[in-house]
Amino acid sequence: MNDTPAPRDPAISEPFHKLGDYHAWALELGYTVPVDMIWVSKADETKPFAHLVMPHGEPSIAIRRRRDRRGDFYEIDLVVCGPFGKARWYHPQPGEELIAVRLKPEASFASFGIFAGEFLNTDPVAKVTGVEKFCGNALRDAEDGEMRHVAQSLLNDLLHCDREAFNHETVESATAGMLRKAEGRITIRAIAKHLDISERHLRRRFQGATGMSPKTYARQLRIAAAAIRADAAPTPNWATIANDSGYFDQAHMIADFRNLCGQTPVETHHARSALRTADGSVFSNT
Repeated sequence: MNDTPAPRDPAISEPFHKLGDYHAWALELGYTVPVDMIWVSKADETKPFAHLVMPHGEPSIAIRRRRDRRGDFYEIDLVVCGPFGKARWYHPQPGEELIAVRLKPEASFASFGIFAGEFLNTDPVAKVTGVEKFCGNALRDAEDGEMRHVAQSLLNDLLHCDREAFNHETVESATAGMLRKAEGRITIRAIAKHLDISERHLRRRFQGATGMSPKTYARQLRIAAAAIRADAAPTPNWATIANDSGYFDQAHMIADFRNLCGQTPVETHHARSALRTADGSVFSNT
């Protein structure tokens, strides 16, 4: 173990993003901490909605729970969700729960042995071995715990594991951090200049650590930011969203959505809006 003190356990309060049965909490814990978000979802027990998962470069460690018709858990397992180069549909089983902590792709291998590129475009939820040793408390709590408690337990497990391999800033962590902070609205040239390295060296280091290019990650961050902005309005102002999300113009945004989601921003927003019919009470039951 290293001597770097673990961060204080952040409490789960109000989510920064809600879409039906999906809730997400952003974590601002510093560049040496290899996680940056908690998210949970709970499918309806009678009519679960399919989820259109946006392109993203971050893998997540998740506890998946499934119930039988009596409401008892019959399956609890540890899975990895993502990353995805293009949008994917996920069809949960009735009552299925996902309780997840999102990993920074540049740190996921050094910290947990999960190389983001290895899981790229695999099944929306893929079983994984070797990470159970990090999540023992959370897996025990998942046997009968309320979702909020299990999410907190999973986060605490991952925050207090051995972080010796990721306790200082690197080219790839600095690059990824700048891209996330800017939601992809910064050029690779500007990052390379800030770090005083060549663009070629930056791309090589980032690709080796994450399995994707920094330009690809920037595109994913921009399109995710645009989709989240659109989620906030029944009838989004697409010109404003394009500008706020770092696109040259609305046509540029439409082209990116067609390429990464296979449909226009309006069609993507409509697909995501289907989740709004869920009651959103992801913490109402165990």
